[in-house]
Amino acid sequence: MGRGHRRRNALFNSNWLGRLEYLHYDFGPSDTSATTMYYSGPWTRTGGNLTADVVRLGLSYKWDPDRFALGYTGAEGGVSPVPYTKARPLVAAPWTWAGFYLGAHGGYGWVDDPFTKTISRPAVFPQLSGVDSRGFVAGFHAGANWQSRSVVGGLELDISGTGIKGSTSNTAGGLQVTQTDKFAPMGSVRARLGYLVTPDVLLYGTGGLGWTQFTAVNELPGFTPSSLATQNWVFGWVGGGGVEARLGQTNWLGRIEYLHYDFGNTGSVSSTAPSLFTGPIGAYSSGRLTADIVRAGVSYKLNWPDPAGAGRTVIIAKAVVPAVWSWSGFYLGGHGGYGWGDDRSSQMVSPVFLGGLVPLEVGGIKPSGYVAGFQAGGNWQSGKYVGGVEIDLSTTGIKGSASASGLDNSVPPAPWSGAATDKFDLLGSARARLGYLVRPDLLLYGSGGLAWTRLEQSMESVNSAGTFAATTPTWRTGWVAGVGGQIRLWDSNWIARLEYLHYDFGKSGGTYQAFLDPTQPSGIGLTKVDQAGRLITDVVRAGIDYKFD
Repeated sequence: MGRGHRRRNALFNSNWLGRLEYLHYDFGPSDTSATTMYYSGPWTRTGGNLTADVVRLGLSYKWDPDRFALGYTGAEGGVSPVPYTKARPLVAAPWTWAGFYLGAHGGYGWVDDPFTKTISRPAVFPQLSGVDSRGFVAGFHAGANWQSRSVVGGLELDISGTGIKGSTSNTAGGLQVTQTDKFAPMGSVRARLGYLVTPDVLLYGTGGLGWTQFTAVNELPGFTPSSLATQNWVFGWVGGGGVEARLGQTNWLGRIEYLHYDFGNTGSVSSTAPSLFTGPIGAYSSGRLTADIVRAGVSYKLNWPDPAGAGRTVIIAKAVVPAVWSWSGFYLGGHGGYGWGDDRSSQMVSPVFLGGLVPLEVGGIKPSGYVAGFQAGGNWQSGKYVGGVEIDLSTTGIKGSASASGLDNSVPPAPWSGAATDKFDLLGSARARLGYLVRPDLLLYGSGGLAWTRLEQSMESVNSAGTFAATTPTWRTGWVAGVGGQIRLWDSNWIARLEYLHYDFGKSGGTYQAFLDPTQPSGIGLTKVDQAGRLITDVVRAGIDYKFD
């Protein structure tokens, strides 16, 4: 979360704005955990709040409202306002749902975390199975609506603090293990599309990206410390629906809505060592982590600014010439295409050393496959320039693998093989767009912003000591940039597009794992587990949008 102060001033009576601002970021506490849950020594990691403070200068250009569509004199293709010879009666303009809004909400949520966990061997620790969590939610939301007759579309961002928490425990052989889950905060960025059943009552559906900070605390007897806390940001998709009503003859809006979040599974681990034990040493499998929220809220809608600066409370009763078609407005659409990636990192596919095994690493995965999803956004046109914001979310089949094989150092040497697989399960972004109309129905644009993906990585190792397999989903964030073109189809509100996007999720970090090694002066041996490398993806996709006037 961030907070700060900002000051902006117009420069030289122009549309250029200068700014000076201070921002404080608080990313919450880092996790507190033992270095390893199987070592009862004094090594611990205790986390405090991760914060950042930024002072920055900025320069912005403000785009005027859509003078082109409103028919102002001097606008490209515009028409002059209709003249009249004497004053006409002035009447109140009809109220509209279009405009920015800001509000607050509160409600109740429940989360299902289905998993089965076996720690060490079943004869040593009891098994855990699933956590159901419950609690309040409360926060704020902000967005913008565009109205076209009885249809209302828009974009919305929300963030909530929550008290959603739950735990599960099991006892066997005099030993008790416990896991506690907590989810806070929780947020989303979503498109909304609704229908006015009456001028004051809107029924809508909504969908987009959801996220939460997921903290799991495992309490294990006989270890120092006795609890292991892990904290991760998890992302996924969110969908739902609601009803919103205008309160009286005001700009206040009341709402009731339901949202379903799906964060996917949280991974799996399975290992065996037949030369030492019978049955699995440890196992973990998970289902889909989901959340359901019911909440009520209130919003205040701000009217769109009037281009002439005269306000929107009155209109001229005399009919005016219809405005020309404009790129301005909310749009919603779908896309499909093909993507290819490059994971330049490498990883050790065996997590333990048994009998002095030689490390075996695999890497250099180049996944590829389809992409398909939806996009939603809003455009503002000023003459031949079109700017806007867009969110998109895609499911993908971008997948690839790499393998390696060798011999261990046992006598006689035995074969050892390993494989690693990458799968981009979800791919999304929130981007700004800026384009130029080479002709009234053809837009060429550049785009850039924040990107995220759910990368599901699988590892498998087979050797003389046994097998190890793990599937670990991780969320990666980075930047995305690209170019594209859009064309209006048949003088309608349907718009086709073709675009290229490049995603860069940065470097994966190098990791070292420690082992007791009496041959080392310190008694500890370090072995490289992962080699850092950049994770990138390129996507070419075609799509179609419908723009709401």
